[in-house]
Amino acid sequence: MRISALTESERAQTGFSHCIRVGYSSVPAENDFNVAAATATLQPLTLLAGDTVAYPLAHVYTKTAPAGAGLSAPTISVGVTGTADALVASGTPVTGRSLGAIGPAATGGGPFVSDGTAKFLTITIGSTGNLSLATAGEILVFVNVIRAADLAKVQG
Repeated sequence: MRISALTESERAQTGFSHCIRVGYSSVPAENDFNVAAATATLQPLTLLAGDTVAYPLAHVYTKTAPAGAGLSAPTISVGVTGTADALVASGTPVTGRSLGAIGPAATGGGPFVSDGTAKFLTITIGSTGNLSLATAGEILVFVNVIRAADLAKVQG
């Protein structure tokens, strides 16, 4: 998994602050699918007290759908600790396509704000076969995180 903070130009173009690459790699330590199970939950970002996942919340773009012999019906969702699909509901990653940018958090009243307990942004990947059977796949997850510590530094 690779986490990138977007540049100011990229932020202006997309509305997101971070891009998280989830994908297959032939190097086991870099392979997000290297899990001897049908489901894996990744925790790419810690959300501290007051941190907010703001609109446009999150967006999933599939560069290459997860694939491999014995791997079928892959799924991905984006959420927070305790609610796997709080930002993007579980869906099937299809090459060249996106999953909805506004998930269940929007219908629940708006963006997610961390209450100070240990919270993480979560990405849950799954399939009907063992994820370690994947031989391909690259999914980009975009999120818009506003850090409370950054807001406290603003001189208004």
